[in-house]
Amino acid sequence: MEPRPQRSALRRRLEALKGPGLTLLLVAGFMALPHEQALQFAAAFTAILGLATAYAVLSGGFWSALTTTLLTLAYFTWEFAIPAGTLSPEHLIQLGSMAVAFPLGFTMMLRGKARAKQAARLQAERDTALAHARQLESEVERRLAELRQASAQQDELERFRELDRLKGMFVNAVSHELRTPLTTIVGYVEFMEDGIGGALSTIQRDYLQQIRRSSKQLERLVDDLLDFARMEAGNFKLNRRPADLSDKTRQVADSLRPQVREARLMLEVSVPEEPLVTDIDSQRIDQVLLNLLSNAIKFTPESGTISLRLSVEGGMACWEVTDTGIGICPTQHEKLFRAYSRIETGLGVKGTGLGLSISKAIIEAHDGEIGMRSALGQGSTFWFRLPLKAPSVRSKTGELEPQTL
Repeated sequence: MEPRPQRSALRRRLEALKGPGLTLLLVAGFMALPHEQALQFAAAFTAILGLATAYAVLSGGFWSALTTTLLTLAYFTWEFAIPAGTLSPEHLIQLGSMAVAFPLGFTMMLRGKARAKQAARLQAERDTALAHARQLESEVERRLAELRQASAQQDELERFRELDRLKGMFVNAVSHELRTPLTTIVGYVEFMEDGIGGALSTIQRDYLQQIRRSSKQLERLVDDLLDFARMEAGNFKLNRRPADLSDKTRQVADSLRPQVREARLMLEVSVPEEPLVTDIDSQRIDQVLLNLLSNAIKFTPESGTISLRLSVEGGMACWEVTDTGIGICPTQHEKLFRAYSRIETGLGVKGTGLGLSISKAIIEAHDGEIGMRSALGQGSTFWFRLPLKAPSVRSKTGELEPQTL
Protein backbone atom coordinates (compact mmCIF):
# COMPACT_ATOMS: atom_id res chain seq x y z
CA MET A 1 0.00 0.00 0.00
CA GLU A 2 1.39 3.37 -0.99
CA PRO A 3 1.95 5.90 1.87
CA ARG A 4 -0.19 9.07 2.02
CA PRO A 5 1.46 12.16 0.60
CA GLN A 6 2.64 14.57 3.30
CA ARG A 7 0.68 17.78 3.73
CA SER A 8 2.35 21.05 2.96
CA ALA A 9 3.66 23.21 5.82
CA LEU A 10 1.22 26.05 5.03
CA ARG A 11 -1.75 23.70 5.10
CA ARG A 12 -0.66 22.22 8.40
CA ARG A 13 -0.35 25.71 9.92
CA LEU A 14 -3.80 26.74 8.68
CA GLU A 15 -5.36 23.61 10.13
CA ALA A 16 -3.54 24.22 13.43
CA LEU A 17 -5.18 27.66 13.65
CA LYS A 18 -8.73 26.35 13.21
CA GLY A 19 -9.25 25.70 16.92
CA PRO A 20 -7.95 29.06 18.24
CA GLY A 21 -9.68 30.91 15.39
CA LEU A 22 -13.02 29.32 16.16
CA THR A 23 -12.59 30.19 19.84
CA LEU A 24 -11.81 33.84 19.10
CA LEU A 25 -14.80 34.02 16.77
CA LEU A 26 -17.14 32.67 19.45
CA VAL A 27 -15.66 34.93 22.13
CA ALA A 28 -16.04 38.01 19.91
CA GLY A 29 -19.66 37.10 19.14
CA PHE A 30 -20.48 36.48 22.78
CA MET A 31 -18.88 39.76 23.86
CA ALA A 32 -21.17 41.60 21.45
CA LEU A 33 -24.20 40.41 23.43
CA PRO A 34 -25.61 42.49 26.32
CA HIS A 35 -24.52 41.39 29.73
CA GLU A 36 -27.89 39.97 30.63
CA GLN A 37 -28.10 37.87 27.49
CA ALA A 38 -24.52 36.73 27.93
CA LEU A 39 -25.41 35.46 31.37
CA GLN A 40 -28.37 33.58 29.94
CA PHE A 41 -26.22 31.90 27.30
CA ALA A 42 -23.23 31.30 29.59
CA ALA A 43 -23.79 27.56 29.92
CA ALA A 44 -24.32 27.07 26.20
CA PHE A 45 -21.32 29.22 25.41
CA THR A 46 -19.19 27.27 27.84
CA ALA A 47 -20.19 24.00 26.17
CA ILE A 48 -19.40 25.46 22.75
CA LEU A 49 -15.97 26.56 24.00
CA GLY A 50 -15.36 23.03 25.29
CA LEU A 51 -16.20 21.65 21.87
CA ALA A 52 -13.88 24.22 20.29
CA THR A 53 -11.12 23.05 22.61
CA ALA A 54 -11.76 19.44 21.59
CA TYR A 55 -11.71 20.41 17.93
CA ALA A 56 -8.42 22.24 18.46
CA VAL A 57 -6.96 19.10 19.98
CA LEU A 58 -8.08 16.90 17.12
CA SER A 59 -7.05 19.29 14.35
CA GLY A 60 -4.25 21.44 15.67
CA GLY A 61 -2.56 19.43 18.39
CA PHE A 62 -1.39 20.40 21.87
CA TRP A 63 -0.54 24.09 21.44
CA SER A 64 -3.76 24.91 19.62
CA ALA A 65 -5.81 23.27 22.37
CA LEU A 66 -3.83 25.04 25.08
CA THR A 67 -4.37 28.37 23.34
CA THR A 68 -8.11 27.75 23.12
CA THR A 69 -8.38 26.84 26.80
CA LEU A 70 -6.40 29.91 27.93
CA LEU A 71 -8.56 32.19 25.79
CA THR A 72 -11.66 30.68 27.38
CA LEU A 73 -10.37 31.24 30.92
CA ALA A 74 -9.27 34.79 30.08
CA TYR A 75 -12.68 35.65 28.69
CA PHE A 76 -14.64 34.32 31.65
CA THR A 77 -12.29 36.07 34.07
CA TRP A 78 -12.72 39.41 32.30
CA GLU A 79 -16.40 39.23 31.32
CA PHE A 80 -17.99 37.40 34.22
CA ALA A 81 -16.01 38.58 37.22
CA ILE A 82 -18.15 38.69 40.31
CA PRO A 83 -19.09 42.42 40.77
CA ALA A 84 -18.82 44.10 44.19
CA GLY A 85 -18.83 40.85 46.09
CA THR A 86 -22.35 39.97 45.02
CA LEU A 87 -23.12 36.40 44.18
CA SER A 88 -26.25 36.02 42.11
CA PRO A 89 -27.72 32.78 40.72
CA GLU A 90 -26.40 33.79 37.32
CA HIS A 91 -22.88 33.97 38.78
CA LEU A 92 -23.32 30.53 40.27
CA ILE A 93 -24.39 29.23 36.89
CA GLN A 94 -21.31 30.85 35.30
CA LEU A 95 -18.93 29.42 37.88
CA GLY A 96 -20.50 25.98 37.59
CA SER A 97 -20.27 26.10 33.84
CA MET A 98 -16.60 27.12 34.03
CA ALA A 99 -15.95 24.37 36.57
CA VAL A 100 -17.40 21.84 34.09
CA ALA A 101 -15.95 23.32 30.90
CA PHE A 102 -12.36 23.74 32.01
CA PRO A 103 -11.68 20.11 33.17
CA LEU A 104 -13.55 18.80 30.17
CA GLY A 105 -11.52 20.89 27.77
CA PHE A 106 -8.22 20.16 29.49
CA THR A 107 -8.95 16.42 29.62
CA MET A 108 -9.84 16.36 25.97
CA MET A 109 -6.68 18.33 25.23
CA LEU A 110 -4.54 15.70 26.97
CA ARG A 111 -6.37 12.87 25.27
CA GLY A 112 -5.97 14.58 21.94
CA LYS A 113 -2.27 15.01 22.55
CA ALA A 114 -1.92 11.33 23.44
CA ARG A 115 -3.90 10.32 20.38
CA ALA A 116 -1.78 12.55 18.19
CA LYS A 117 1.38 10.94 19.56
CA GLN A 118 -0.09 7.50 19.09
CA ALA A 119 -1.13 8.33 15.53
CA ALA A 120 2.36 9.66 14.78
CA ARG A 121 3.92 6.54 16.32
CA LEU A 122 1.62 4.25 14.36
CA GLN A 123 2.38 6.14 11.16
CA ALA A 124 6.11 5.84 11.82
CA GLU A 125 5.68 2.13 12.50
CA ARG A 126 3.68 1.72 9.29
CA ASP A 127 6.34 3.56 7.33
CA THR A 128 9.08 1.42 8.90
CA ALA A 129 7.12 -1.78 8.25
CA LEU A 130 6.48 -0.72 4.67
CA ALA A 131 10.16 0.04 4.11
CA HIS A 132 11.10 -3.30 5.68
CA ALA A 133 8.53 -5.09 3.51
CA ARG A 134 9.95 -3.47 0.40
CA GLN A 135 13.46 -4.44 1.49
CA LEU A 136 12.34 -8.02 2.07
CA GLU A 137 10.61 -8.05 -1.31
CA SER A 138 13.80 -6.84 -2.99
CA GLU A 139 15.84 -9.45 -1.10
CA VAL A 140 13.42 -12.21 -2.10
CA GLU A 141 13.60 -11.15 -5.73
CA ARG A 142 17.40 -11.13 -5.55
CA ARG A 143 17.48 -14.58 -3.94
CA LEU A 144 15.07 -15.94 -6.52
CA ALA A 145 17.27 -14.57 -9.29
CA GLU A 146 20.30 -16.23 -7.68
CA LEU A 147 18.42 -19.52 -7.36
CA ARG A 148 17.35 -19.38 -10.99
CA GLN A 149 20.91 -18.64 -12.03
CA ALA A 150 22.28 -21.44 -9.83
CA SER A 151 19.70 -23.83 -11.21
CA ALA A 152 20.66 -22.91 -14.76
CA GLN A 153 24.34 -23.37 -13.92
CA GLN A 154 23.61 -26.73 -12.30
CA ASP A 155 21.72 -27.85 -15.39
CA GLU A 156 24.60 -26.68 -17.55
CA LEU A 157 27.08 -28.51 -15.33
CA GLU A 158 25.07 -31.72 -15.50
CA ARG A 159 24.88 -31.40 -19.27
CA PHE A 160 28.66 -30.96 -19.50
CA ARG A 161 29.20 -33.94 -17.20
CA GLU A 162 27.00 -36.08 -19.37
CA LEU A 163 28.82 -34.89 -22.49
CA ASP A 164 32.15 -35.61 -20.81
CA ARG A 165 30.97 -39.09 -19.86
CA LEU A 166 29.80 -39.77 -23.42
CA LYS A 167 33.08 -38.41 -24.76
CA GLY A 168 35.04 -40.76 -22.50
CA MET A 169 32.93 -43.73 -23.61
CA PHE A 170 33.40 -42.76 -27.24
CA VAL A 171 37.17 -42.32 -26.90
CA ASN A 172 37.52 -45.62 -25.09
CA ALA A 173 35.40 -47.50 -27.61
CA VAL A 174 37.08 -45.96 -30.66
CA SER A 175 40.55 -46.57 -29.23
CA HIS A 176 39.88 -50.25 -28.65
CA GLU A 177 38.28 -50.59 -32.08
CA LEU A 178 41.33 -49.00 -33.71
CA ARG A 179 43.75 -51.21 -31.82
CA THR A 180 42.69 -54.45 -33.55
CA PRO A 181 43.08 -53.39 -37.23
CA LEU A 182 46.25 -51.47 -36.36
CA THR A 183 47.82 -54.59 -34.86
CA THR A 184 46.87 -56.50 -37.98
CA ILE A 185 48.51 -53.88 -40.24
CA VAL A 186 51.75 -53.90 -38.26
CA GLY A 187 51.81 -57.70 -38.21
CA TYR A 188 51.45 -58.02 -41.97
CA VAL A 189 54.12 -55.37 -42.53
CA GLU A 190 56.52 -57.45 -40.45
CA PHE A 191 55.56 -60.59 -42.43
CA MET A 192 56.36 -58.84 -45.71
CA GLU A 193 59.63 -57.43 -44.37
CA ASP A 194 60.65 -60.94 -43.33
CA GLY A 195 60.04 -62.17 -46.88
CA ILE A 196 57.14 -64.46 -46.03
CA GLY A 197 55.19 -63.12 -48.98
CA GLY A 198 58.14 -63.28 -51.34
CA ALA A 199 61.15 -61.14 -52.21
CA LEU A 200 60.68 -57.35 -52.09
CA SER A 201 62.10 -54.72 -54.35
CA THR A 202 63.77 -51.59 -53.04
CA ILE A 203 60.70 -49.49 -53.78
CA GLN A 204 58.44 -52.00 -52.01
CA ARG A 205 60.66 -51.90 -48.92
CA ASP A 206 60.47 -48.08 -48.96
CA TYR A 207 56.71 -48.31 -49.12
CA LEU A 208 56.67 -50.72 -46.19
CA GLN A 209 58.87 -48.35 -44.19
CA GLN A 210 56.36 -45.57 -44.78
CA ILE A 211 53.52 -47.88 -43.71
CA ARG A 212 55.43 -48.94 -40.59
CA ARG A 213 56.25 -45.31 -39.70
CA SER A 214 52.66 -44.20 -40.11
CA SER A 215 51.43 -47.23 -38.19
CA LYS A 216 53.76 -46.41 -35.31
CA GLN A 217 52.48 -42.83 -35.29
CA LEU A 218 48.89 -44.04 -35.29
CA GLU A 219 49.75 -46.53 -32.55
CA ARG A 220 51.09 -43.74 -30.36
CA LEU A 221 47.89 -41.73 -30.92
CA VAL A 222 45.75 -44.72 -29.97
CA ASP A 223 47.92 -45.31 -26.90
CA ASP A 224 47.42 -41.70 -25.86
CA LEU A 225 43.65 -42.02 -26.20
CA LEU A 226 43.62 -45.26 -24.21
CA ASP A 227 45.86 -43.83 -21.50
CA PHE A 228 43.67 -40.77 -21.15
CA ALA A 229 40.55 -42.94 -20.95
CA ARG A 230 42.21 -45.03 -18.21
CA MET A 231 43.19 -41.90 -16.29
CA GLU A 232 39.66 -40.55 -16.34
CA ALA A 233 38.34 -43.94 -15.23
CA GLY A 234 40.96 -44.23 -12.48
CA ASN A 235 42.44 -47.42 -13.98
CA PHE A 236 45.83 -46.03 -14.98
CA LYS A 237 48.55 -47.96 -13.12
CA LEU A 238 52.29 -47.63 -12.67
CA ASN A 239 54.46 -50.73 -12.62
CA ARG A 240 57.62 -49.59 -10.84
CA ARG A 241 60.87 -51.47 -11.23
CA PRO A 242 64.49 -50.49 -10.49
CA ALA A 243 66.00 -48.96 -13.63
CA ASP A 244 69.16 -47.12 -14.66
CA LEU A 245 68.05 -43.64 -15.67
CA SER A 246 71.26 -42.90 -17.57
CA ASP A 247 70.98 -46.01 -19.71
CA LYS A 248 67.25 -45.45 -20.21
CA THR A 249 67.85 -41.89 -21.48
CA ARG A 250 70.50 -43.06 -23.97
CA GLN A 251 68.20 -45.78 -25.33
CA VAL A 252 65.34 -43.36 -25.95
CA ALA A 253 67.67 -40.88 -27.68
CA ASP A 254 69.16 -43.61 -29.90
CA SER A 255 65.68 -44.82 -30.93
CA LEU A 256 64.89 -41.35 -32.31
CA ARG A 257 68.12 -40.71 -34.21
CA PRO A 258 66.69 -41.93 -37.56
CA GLN A 259 63.80 -39.50 -37.15
CA VAL A 260 66.22 -36.71 -36.23
CA ARG A 261 68.34 -37.38 -39.32
CA GLU A 262 65.26 -37.44 -41.54
CA ALA A 263 64.27 -34.01 -40.18
CA ARG A 264 67.85 -32.78 -40.80
CA LEU A 265 68.44 -31.84 -37.19
CA MET A 266 71.19 -32.40 -34.66
CA LEU A 267 70.61 -34.29 -31.40
CA GLU A 268 72.95 -33.74 -28.46
CA VAL A 269 72.75 -36.06 -25.46
CA SER A 270 74.36 -35.42 -22.07
CA VAL A 271 73.92 -38.01 -19.31
CA PRO A 272 76.05 -39.01 -16.28
CA GLU A 273 78.49 -41.84 -16.83
CA GLU A 274 77.67 -43.53 -13.54
CA PRO A 275 74.39 -45.47 -13.21
CA LEU A 276 71.41 -43.70 -11.60
CA VAL A 277 69.20 -46.51 -10.32
CA THR A 278 65.74 -45.84 -8.86
CA ASP A 279 62.22 -47.25 -9.03
CA ILE A 280 60.27 -46.07 -12.07
CA ASP A 281 57.77 -47.35 -14.58
CA SER A 282 60.27 -47.60 -17.43
CA GLN A 283 57.63 -47.80 -20.13
CA ARG A 284 55.91 -44.64 -18.88
CA ILE A 285 59.14 -42.64 -18.52
CA ASP A 286 60.04 -43.74 -22.06
CA GLN A 287 56.65 -42.42 -23.11
CA VAL A 288 57.36 -39.01 -21.52
CA LEU A 289 60.82 -38.72 -23.07
CA LEU A 290 59.57 -39.81 -26.49
CA ASN A 291 56.72 -37.29 -26.32
CA LEU A 292 59.01 -34.37 -25.38
CA LEU A 293 61.65 -35.28 -27.98
CA SER A 294 59.03 -35.89 -30.70
CA ASN A 295 57.51 -32.46 -30.03
CA ALA A 296 60.95 -30.87 -30.24
CA ILE A 297 61.55 -32.57 -33.60
CA LYS A 298 58.13 -31.44 -34.91
CA PHE A 299 58.57 -27.79 -33.99
CA THR A 300 62.24 -27.28 -34.86
CA PRO A 301 63.06 -26.16 -38.43
CA GLU A 302 65.79 -27.82 -40.48
CA SER A 303 69.40 -27.36 -39.35
CA GLY A 304 68.21 -26.81 -35.79
CA THR A 305 69.55 -28.48 -32.66
CA ILE A 306 67.87 -30.56 -29.98
CA SER A 307 69.62 -31.34 -26.73
CA LEU A 308 68.69 -33.93 -24.12
CA ARG A 309 70.32 -33.53 -20.73
CA LEU A 310 70.09 -35.62 -17.55
CA SER A 311 71.60 -34.36 -14.30
CA VAL A 312 71.27 -34.78 -10.55
CA GLU A 313 70.30 -31.82 -8.36
CA GLY A 314 69.42 -32.03 -4.68
CA GLY A 315 68.41 -35.68 -4.68
CA MET A 316 66.36 -35.28 -7.86
CA ALA A 317 66.99 -36.65 -11.35
CA CYS A 318 66.44 -33.73 -13.74
CA TRP A 319 65.77 -34.03 -17.49
CA GLU A 320 65.78 -31.12 -19.92
CA VAL A 321 64.79 -31.24 -23.61
CA THR A 322 65.86 -28.01 -25.33
CA ASP A 323 65.30 -27.08 -28.96
CA THR A 324 66.05 -24.13 -31.22
CA GLY A 325 62.56 -24.18 -32.67
CA ILE A 326 59.81 -21.60 -33.11
CA GLY A 327 59.13 -21.18 -29.40
CA ILE A 328 55.79 -20.65 -27.71
CA CYS A 329 54.00 -17.39 -26.97
CA PRO A 330 53.71 -16.73 -23.19
CA THR A 331 49.92 -16.43 -23.48
CA GLN A 332 49.82 -20.07 -24.64
CA HIS A 333 51.92 -21.54 -21.81
CA GLU A 334 49.04 -22.34 -19.47
CA LYS A 335 47.23 -24.31 -22.20
CA LEU A 336 50.08 -26.72 -22.90
CA PHE A 337 49.39 -29.31 -20.20
CA ARG A 338 45.59 -29.31 -20.59
CA ALA A 339 43.86 -32.26 -22.20
CA TYR A 340 42.89 -31.75 -25.85
CA SER A 341 44.51 -28.31 -25.95
CA ARG A 342 46.66 -27.39 -28.93
CA ILE A 343 48.50 -24.21 -29.73
CA GLU A 344 48.58 -22.50 -33.10
CA THR A 345 52.03 -22.69 -34.67
CA GLY A 346 51.37 -22.15 -38.34
CA LEU A 347 53.39 -25.29 -39.21
CA GLY A 348 50.37 -27.52 -39.82
CA VAL A 349 51.45 -30.00 -37.14
CA LYS A 350 48.49 -31.94 -35.83
CA GLY A 351 47.88 -34.23 -32.87
CA THR A 352 45.38 -35.21 -30.21
CA GLY A 353 46.55 -32.59 -27.70
CA LEU A 354 46.91 -35.33 -25.07
CA GLY A 355 50.65 -35.99 -25.05
CA LEU A 356 51.69 -33.31 -22.56
CA SER A 357 48.68 -33.81 -20.28
CA ILE A 358 49.43 -37.55 -20.11
CA SER A 359 53.12 -36.82 -19.50
CA LYS A 360 52.19 -34.49 -16.65
CA ALA A 361 50.01 -37.19 -15.07
CA ILE A 362 52.79 -39.79 -15.36
CA ILE A 363 55.42 -37.53 -13.79
CA GLU A 364 53.15 -36.47 -10.95
CA ALA A 365 52.30 -40.13 -10.30
CA HIS A 366 56.06 -40.65 -9.82
CA ASP A 367 55.99 -37.84 -7.19
CA GLY A 368 57.81 -35.55 -9.61
CA GLU A 369 57.08 -32.30 -11.38
CA ILE A 370 57.12 -31.07 -14.96
CA GLY A 371 57.25 -27.66 -16.61
CA MET A 372 58.60 -25.59 -19.47
CA ARG A 373 60.36 -22.36 -20.43
CA SER A 374 59.87 -20.75 -23.81
CA ALA A 375 59.74 -17.49 -25.70
CA LEU A 376 58.35 -16.91 -29.15
CA GLY A 377 61.09 -17.34 -31.77
CA GLN A 378 63.70 -18.38 -29.19
CA GLY A 379 63.10 -22.11 -28.79
CA SER A 380 61.71 -24.06 -25.85
CA THR A 381 62.92 -26.11 -22.90
CA PHE A 382 60.69 -28.78 -21.38
CA TRP A 383 61.87 -30.29 -18.13
CA PHE A 384 60.79 -32.80 -15.53
CA ARG A 385 62.23 -34.02 -12.24
CA LEU A 386 61.89 -37.30 -10.34
CA PRO A 387 63.04 -38.07 -6.79
CA LEU A 388 65.97 -40.49 -6.53
CA LYS A 389 64.88 -43.20 -4.11
CA ALA A 390 66.53 -46.40 -3.03
CA PRO A 391 65.38 -49.28 -5.28
CA SER A 392 62.61 -51.40 -3.78
CA VAL A 393 63.41 -54.92 -2.65
CA ARG A 394 61.61 -57.52 -4.72
CA SER A 395 59.37 -60.07 -3.10
CA LYS A 396 60.04 -63.80 -3.30
CA THR A 397 58.06 -63.94 -6.52
CA GLY A 398 60.19 -61.17 -7.97
CA GLU A 399 57.14 -58.97 -8.56
CA LEU A 400 56.32 -55.48 -7.37
CA GLU A 401 52.82 -54.22 -6.73
CA PRO A 402 51.58 -51.80 -9.43
CA GLN A 403 50.42 -48.37 -8.30
CA THR A 404 47.18 -46.85 -9.48
CA LEU A 405 47.22 -43.27 -10.73
